[in-house]
Amino acid sequence: MDKNLKFLIQGECYDNREANKLKNYMKAILTITKFKPGVASGEKNNDEVSDLIKNIKVNQYDNTVYIEINITSENINLFRKSLN
Repeated sequence: MDKNLKFLIQGECYDNREANKLKNYMKAILTITKFKPGVASGEKNNDEVSDLIKNIKVNQYDNTVYIEINITSENINLFRKSLN
């Protein structure tokens, strides 16, 4: 992979309040994932998962929630190696 990939997932909500709820739910899911055994402590076999999670950002603008995922060649190669 020559360049980094950036995925942007956009979700439209009914209003600003609902968008705020969705943003908070997504952030909570990411936080819980970080507490998965081995991920938070940075164990070697979970580095690839930890790197991918660190590259996910959740933002909100008015009634729109954006989930941005940055994938680099380094963390995708680590992830591929972990599957073997």
